[in-house]
Amino acid sequence: MNTSSTSINASINAEQRKLTVRWPSDIVHTFHYVWLRHNARCPDGMPNDTQVKIDLLPDDPESLVVESFEIKNDTLEIHWADNQIETTHNLPTLLNSAYDTATRRQRKPTPVLWHAGNTGEIPVYLFSDLDNLETILQIPLSVRDFGIARLKGVPLDLGPWQLWLNTSAVFI
Repeated sequence: MNTSSTSINASINAEQRKLTVRWPSDIVHTFHYVWLRHNARCPDGMPNDTQVKIDLLPDDPESLVVESFEIKNDTLEIHWADNQIETTHNLPTLLNSAYDTATRRQRKPTPVLWHAGNTGEIPVYLFSDLDNLETILQIPLSVRDFGIARLKGVPLDLGPWQLWLNTSAVFI
């Protein structure tokens, strides 16, 4: 089936179990059935009293079959073959949720590399100074500003400090 609304076209590849959407800008995004079903809004899947989403995936995701679909008023409506479930996707949200390789690469943050002229020493802190609140507050700031901090004199058995060290992103 192929349908269009305001120059948005969609088509189904039942063999690969994907729905492809072509946007007015000629960008094409493909969405897997499982993703569409899992990320859908559904009148039966969102009870008004709790606002907790009910998972609409069957025990066997391979059994997902799109019976029909339609684009109406900025909404993609999908009618699934199992249990007569109907789901909807807001088209602007669908466009912003695309997960194809090119879109993921475009959204990926650009790494910030250290400047070649950065000859400063890595900030170093002594484990024995961790009783000082000022030192504890300074370590995350060093990690934020410099990218790394070093902790010297750490005993082999860290005991209660282990959790703090694991969660504060300090490299030993």
